[in-house]
Amino acid sequence: MEILGRNKISTTLVSLTGRMDAITVPIFEMTMNVLIPAGENRFVVGLTSPLSESG
Repeated sequence: MEILGRNKISTTLVSLTGRMDAITVPIFEMTMNVLIPAGENRFVVGLTSPLSESG
């Protein structure tokens, strides 16, 4: 999973690419635990997933 954060006009855009599951949720949680104490408190979370050829 790839996590990218960008600040746009007092709102932080957090883009997630890939699969979010029990393995990758802790990575997302750690990212948010850094952003929130840093003063970020408005988020838009974008979720995208690469297309799979297997269905």
